[in-house]
Amino acid sequence: MLQSMRNVVAVDEDYSYITFLSGQDYLLQAPAAYVKYFKENKEIEFMSIQKLESAASNMVRIRKYHLNGYSFKGKKIVVSVINKILPLRKFRYPFEIRKGSQSFTITGETAIFDLEFAAKNRAYCHYFKLVDTPDEFFFQTILYNSHFKPKIRDGAFHYID
Repeated sequence: MLQSMRNVVAVDEDYSYITFLSGQDYLLQAPAAYVKYFKENKEIEFMSIQKLESAASNMVRIRKYHLNGYSFKGKKIVVSVINKILPLRKFRYPFEIRKGSQSFTITGETAIFDLEFAAKNRAYCHYFKLVDTPDEFFFQTILYNSHFKPKIRDGAFHYID
């Protein structure tokens, strides 16, 4: 997702909004309806954000070690052993961790903020590399703990069945 943001920001156009969708998402309305809605709601960040404690499974996803992006024989056993031997992981930032959908819509300004934050905070990025499904925590936590917090609205634009 960070690389996608870098690619969009590198283009010589000023994007008002950037939307992240999963491979299973598709539009339920005409694109013109979304454009109109975003024009009427300028400078709003559309992202679902929930407290970490909203589900017990979130704590496991954050505090235990997960080897995302690694694929090798015996991975489950290695992860199990690591999590039995090592203490629970500690998040070292003075932030409230938040969770939400990996599908969200943010302004171009916010994308630049996210990229700059990630570039300056390698320890933050490293922490989330070992989180289960980090794309549901990474950006939500950054924005919830930033000056963008008052501009965040739950606007996932999804119908989930």
